[in-house]
Amino acid sequence: MEAGRQTVVWDGTDQNGNQMQDGDYTFEIMAVDANDQDVKAITYTSGVVSGVTFIDGTTYFIIENQKISIADIIEVNEVVAPES
Repeated sequence: MEAGRQTVVWDGTDQNGNQMQDGDYTFEIMAVDANDQDVKAITYTSGVVSGVTFIDGTTYFIIENQKISIADIIEVNEVVAPES
């Protein structure tokens, strides 16, 4: 990929095209420059907040069935439905 902001969408399949089971998955980004030297890559995720919960004094947003700590939230925006 070219340098700069990129978007990646996972289709829920493995490297052989097999559908993966429902569950929690993690990913890792490794980036190198033109000289094959490691460079820092920052990852972000986005989604629609479906709820908020409090566990052991920590606030979590529920986004696509995942608990995201409020400390990890960078920005929250209102989604405005298009006028019909």
